[in-house]
Amino acid sequence: MLSSVPNSAEAMYGTGKAYEGKKEYLTSVDFYKKSLAIDSNYTKSKQSISNVAKKLYNSANQDYKNGNLEMALTKYEQVLIINSRLYQAYFQMGVLQKKMGNLTLSIDNYLKALNIKKTFDKGWYNLGLAYKDNGDIENAKNSFEETVRLNKKYYKAHKSLGDLFIDLEDFDSAITSFKKAIEVKSNYSAAYHGLGITYAKVGNYEKSAESLSEAVELSPKEFLSWFHLAEAYNKLNDCEAAKNAALESIDLKKNFGGGWFELGIAEYCNGKGNKNTSINHFEKARNDREWRKMAEYEIDRVRNPEKYEQ
Repeated sequence: MLSSVPNSAEAMYGTGKAYEGKKEYLTSVDFYKKSLAIDSNYTKSKQSISNVAKKLYNSANQDYKNGNLEMALTKYEQVLIINSRLYQAYFQMGVLQKKMGNLTLSIDNYLKALNIKKTFDKGWYNLGLAYKDNGDIENAKNSFEETVRLNKKYYKAHKSLGDLFIDLEDFDSAITSFKKAIEVKSNYSAAYHGLGITYAKVGNYEKSAESLSEAVELSPKEFLSWFHLAEAYNKLNDCEAAKNAALESIDLKKNFGGGWFELGIAEYCNGKGNKNTSINHFEKARNDREWRKMAEYEIDRVRNPEKYEQ
């Protein structure tokens, strides 16, 4: 057919449809473009190019969901050959590259997406996460701040800012960010968790316990929230409440030394509790390498209190 009507937009379009039917998408697009070169107003080809890009994009998303990352990456690249302005494809490549551990490529793709659509709040947020994982705290902070500038209700970005401010030891800003996250999403346990940790950093253990109590009520299976709640109660000399919180943490993760450590502190209860039982708890904390030195210090303190008297 093409040889008999070489300058026919309809013929080029038909050939493109045939290749599309065989899922040879790039070839089909070539023919659709050839038809447009003959007749720039040939709307069926314009629509078909758009449809092929969508088909490839959706197919790439499905491959990504199924764990076929290399195939998904190839298809996203093909999508961009067809339509270089489809910022969503760059964004998905950023997500995929981050999952594959290629943070530099991930950041590069997020930036390409944002260069096309600067108001893409989710793009700024994911860029911030990639920067943070890559150790670039300043650019991570800037990205999260741009996210909430574009969308004040992006509660995950407020929470991520709070986490960064803890790392930067800007605790007032951390508290503000966590509170903003909670204002948007009142049942956001991760923000209450962060708020509780921040209050502990500034020595306000009452507010720390209050925030962490909210966190464990909303997410009762978060062992770290229970651990930090036990820590706050121990600082408040509420040994019974600390013991209960530490036991919850241990029930959720039995080999976590922090839970056993706080249980030991609660059991000892500033010398008013059971010394032998507290030492047993510290011995279990010792099994966790990260808690070994602290546990050994407490064991010595319980056994030889006179060494630590002032």
